[in-house]
Amino acid sequence: MIEVRSLTGGYGNKEIIRNVTFSVKQGEMYGILGPNGSGKTTLLKMMTGLLPYQRGSISIAGKELSQYSAKELAQTTAVLPQMSMQSFSYSVKEIVSLGRYSHQQGMFKSWSPNDEEIVQEVMELTGIKNYENVFIEQLSGGERQRVFLAQALAQQPKLLLLDEPTNHLDLAFQKSMLDTLKTWTIERGLTVLSIFHDLNLASLYCDTLLLLADGSVQKVEQPSKVLSERNITTVYQTKVQKIMHPHVAKPQIVLLPNVAEASSQPHFSLDLVERNDEKVVIQTSKPVKVMSTAIEGEAVGWFTAFFLSLKNDRVQSSEMLTRLIQKEGLIVEDTIAMMTPRSCHHISSSFYDEGKISFMMVVSLTKGIEKGSISVDHIMIFFNGYLSEATFLQAFMAVTEAKAAINCGKEESQSSNYSSPSITVAATQMGERLRDAGPHSPIGKRIKSSIDESIKEAKENK
Repeated sequence: MIEVRSLTGGYGNKEIIRNVTFSVKQGEMYGILGPNGSGKTTLLKMMTGLLPYQRGSISIAGKELSQYSAKELAQTTAVLPQMSMQSFSYSVKEIVSLGRYSHQQGMFKSWSPNDEEIVQEVMELTGIKNYENVFIEQLSGGERQRVFLAQALAQQPKLLLLDEPTNHLDLAFQKSMLDTLKTWTIERGLTVLSIFHDLNLASLYCDTLLLLADGSVQKVEQPSKVLSERNITTVYQTKVQKIMHPHVAKPQIVLLPNVAEASSQPHFSLDLVERNDEKVVIQTSKPVKVMSTAIEGEAVGWFTAFFLSLKNDRVQSSEMLTRLIQKEGLIVEDTIAMMTPRSCHHISSSFYDEGKISFMMVVSLTKGIEKGSISVDHIMIFFNGYLSEATFLQAFMAVTEAKAAINCGKEESQSSNYSSPSITVAATQMGERLRDAGPHSPIGKRIKSSIDESIKEAKENK
């Protein structure tokens, strides 16, 4: 749909864009990224014909940009700049209707039923239908942005060029606008090329991303290839981490605050707020990152409290467990909650210092079905250190393997759908990085021995 070849240019004798080459296919949603001053807006101005370029070429639909008349270009391409300025007092509908000008024929322009239908449709799609008789100067910045997007869509372009279109829009309208544009690329073959300030929005909606730095192309690829930690850190000169979106296969970039971290942390300590025959409540002074299979609480997140109900006859529903958490004065959203599938036989807690990494384990044990047997139900392990996603999984594997070795061959009964054995791994995410927590690592072996010691202690105390 659009091809840019060896494009070089800028303002006066100063080159802003240097040897930029890329192409955008019809029906594609294409994003241009880059820090302030990288040349994004300059590049867009060249593609709209507003700014001459020194060398290279731009073609739209197989035709060189310079060969288009103003009216022909308006019938093919629509442009939405960062913020459109309006000098005259027009109503919303009048401004949107200007988008139909290039399609009208003859010396005396006439307004057709088709023009009216298109204007009404785009006002509805952009959420401004209720403002059609309101004057533009009475609208907020976000509302004005939607008006000018509607004007661009009213042109029924084949190519839509946008400069940070979600500026001034709240979260709901950002999503609504991009959902609409993405739908039009799929259903109507509209080609969208947009500058994005928000890397994560660009990742979610774009098929291809172009990363600019100092006027030159650094990377052109699908979002998963462009949005790497190395690329973004290098181009934006800031520390970031790449994570995957929880619901779609698209990367997301999160900023890492420049908070000074101590090279070594004091021994990890937990406040065992209360421990009796009915419950165990553990609280941390600061949130810890958690991966858990507990029945209450997100599978992965940051939490400050851990609640274990030891009397399963007290809990008959998730709502009842929630009430018990609240009774303890805990915030439900900040709490990992568990309950034993049978009456708890023994709670064991132990602390280990493995050089620069320390951790605490809490293990709940119950009487097995077989006479004299003991089963491991809940295991919580709290690391004073930094765990990557892979290390969290390794620790999970180490706990799972150790637990399975002890419980192997033993029947497990559950008296409630809300009682289920669980594993919880938590970490402060500060201090030393734990490189390996797998079953055969020193940490993994220590986890196994700790569970063995808990079993031995339970048998001695029965």
